[in-house]
Amino acid sequence: MALRDQVKKYDKKYGSAGFYKLEEGQNQIRFLTEPQFYDSEYQGSAEGAFVAYVIVRDPENEDHIALFDNISKTVIRWLADQEDTGKFAGYPMPMDVMIFKQVTGKKSTYVAVLVEDVNSPALTSAQQDTLLKLPPIVEVAEKMSRKKVANLKPAGIGPADVVQAALKPAPDSVQQKRNSAEMNLMFTALEKAIDSAADVDKLAKAVEMAKSCLTAGSINDFEADLLKDKIKARQEQLKNSVASTDAAAGLDDVKVDDIPF
Repeated sequence: MALRDQVKKYDKKYGSAGFYKLEEGQNQIRFLTEPQFYDSEYQGSAEGAFVAYVIVRDPENEDHIALFDNISKTVIRWLADQEDTGKFAGYPMPMDVMIFKQVTGKKSTYVAVLVEDVNSPALTSAQQDTLLKLPPIVEVAEKMSRKKVANLKPAGIGPADVVQAALKPAPDSVQQKRNSAEMNLMFTALEKAIDSAADVDKLAKAVEMAKSCLTAGSINDFEADLLKDKIKARQEQLKNSVASTDAAAGLDDVKVDDIPF
């Protein structure tokens, strides 16, 4: 296989930062959602962009749903013209779109036409189910306005999962988060205060400290959840160790499930 063919194979499978990218020549897709405008940037300058969910027709592989970003303004204006003239109404579109891309030097030109024959298959039930499970495209555009495309990590996975992976980067593992928490001096200090709480008053004081630290941003939500589990465990330890019924009842006043963190 020639190197250029390998590059094309990579682009088809992984795209650019997990997004669908038009190849030079013809590209057959179907717009599943109305393209949404969002504020982006290019080389440090503000620039608008459009994003939409599409089905990519791939003659060599299985058709797949992808996130189509930085859609050419030529294609966007053409698509709006098709709506205005009544060629179609609503999304997902009832037919595919064939987009021809030609590159001359550093300039790319695009020509789009509707595919209204048997080469434009209907959505399968599996594709419909996948689309329903994806975040609404309006929310996607809002998130991309905040984070910018350049800040999204390359997905590095197959096209079936690329949309969610690109927009929702895989979270760190629990162990990684735990290791990070251990590096937070405030978190470790709170852990120590909870472990050393000898009675209900000291435990309640540790709870208030944890709440204040979360509000101040000294600990994150994951760390707060770890502390809540530790508070609950310490509460049970103290209840089992006290001889006085009244003292044990006092420990019940620390309502762990009601702690707002």
